Amino acid sequence: MHVLKDAGATFAEAVFPDQARAEKYAGARSTDIGVRGTAVTRFTVGELGTRSTINWFVDDASCDGRILAARSRRRAVVEG
Repeated sequence: MHVLKDAGATFAEAVFPDQARAEKYAGARSTDIGVRGTAVTRFTVGELGTRSTINWFVDDASCDGRILAARSRRRAVVEG
Protein backbone atom coordinates (compact mmCIF):
# COMPACT_ATOMS: atom_id res chain seq x y z
CA MET A 1 0.00 0.00 0.00
CA HIS A 2 1.38 3.43 -0.98
CA VAL A 3 0.31 6.91 0.15
CA LEU A 4 0.63 9.90 -2.24
CA LYS A 5 0.84 13.25 -0.44
CA ASP A 6 0.74 16.83 -1.72
CA ALA A 7 4.33 17.47 -0.61
CA GLY A 8 5.85 16.37 -3.90
CA ALA A 9 6.93 12.77 -4.12
CA THR A 10 6.32 11.89 -0.47
CA PHE A 11 5.44 8.24 -0.11
CA ALA A 12 4.78 5.87 2.74
CA GLU A 13 4.69 2.15 2.18
CA ALA A 14 3.17 -0.71 4.20
CA VAL A 15 3.04 -4.43 3.41
CA PHE A 16 -0.01 -6.56 4.24
CA PRO A 17 -0.56 -10.33 4.17
CA ASP A 18 -3.65 -10.05 1.95
CA GLN A 19 -5.38 -7.68 -0.45
CA ALA A 20 -8.52 -7.19 1.67
CA ARG A 21 -6.55 -5.79 4.63
CA ALA A 22 -4.43 -3.61 2.36
CA GLU A 23 -7.53 -2.13 0.69
CA LYS A 24 -9.25 -1.46 4.03
CA TYR A 25 -6.18 0.37 5.33
CA ALA A 26 -5.62 2.24 2.04
CA GLY A 27 -9.22 3.45 2.01
CA ALA A 28 -8.93 4.74 5.58
CA ARG A 29 -5.59 6.51 4.94
CA SER A 30 -6.95 8.16 1.79
CA THR A 31 -9.02 10.49 4.00
CA ASP A 32 -6.03 11.81 5.99
CA ILE A 33 -5.18 15.52 5.71
CA GLY A 34 -2.54 16.14 3.04
CA VAL A 35 -3.10 12.79 1.31
CA ARG A 36 -4.23 12.96 -2.32
CA GLY A 37 -4.81 9.24 -2.57
CA THR A 38 -3.52 5.78 -1.82
CA ALA A 39 -2.71 2.78 -3.99
CA VAL A 40 -2.67 -0.94 -3.35
CA THR A 41 0.06 -2.62 -5.37
CA ARG A 42 1.17 -6.19 -5.98
CA PHE A 43 4.74 -7.43 -6.45
CA THR A 44 6.87 -10.54 -6.27
CA VAL A 45 9.74 -10.39 -3.77
CA GLY A 46 13.09 -10.78 -5.47
CA GLU A 47 11.80 -10.09 -9.01
CA LEU A 48 12.46 -6.60 -10.37
CA GLY A 49 9.72 -5.00 -12.44
CA THR A 50 6.82 -7.02 -11.01
CA ARG A 51 5.09 -4.18 -9.10
CA SER A 52 1.67 -3.24 -10.46
CA THR A 53 -1.24 -1.19 -9.11
CA ILE A 54 -4.36 -3.14 -8.13
CA ASN A 55 -6.56 -0.32 -6.81
CA TRP A 56 -6.53 3.44 -6.02
CA PHE A 57 -8.51 5.14 -3.23
CA VAL A 58 -9.58 8.76 -2.70
CA ASP A 59 -11.76 9.77 0.26
CA ASP A 60 -12.22 6.09 1.22
CA ALA A 61 -13.61 5.18 -2.21
CA SER A 62 -12.06 3.12 -5.01
CA CYS A 63 -11.31 5.29 -8.04
CA ASP A 64 -9.42 5.69 -11.31
CA GLY A 65 -5.88 6.65 -10.30
CA ARG A 66 -5.52 9.16 -13.14
CA ILE A 67 -7.64 11.70 -11.22
CA LEU A 68 -4.92 12.08 -8.58
CA ALA A 69 -2.65 14.10 -10.87
CA ALA A 70 -5.04 17.06 -10.82
CA ARG A 71 -6.29 16.69 -7.26
CA SER A 72 -5.05 18.43 -4.13
CA ARG A 73 -6.20 17.68 -0.61
CA ARG A 74 -7.25 19.92 2.25
CA ARG A 75 -4.33 20.93 4.41
CA ALA A 76 -3.96 21.12 8.16
CA VAL A 77 -4.69 24.58 9.52
CA VAL A 78 -1.81 26.11 11.45
CA GLU A 79 -2.87 28.50 14.18
CA GLY A 80 -0.35 30.88 15.52
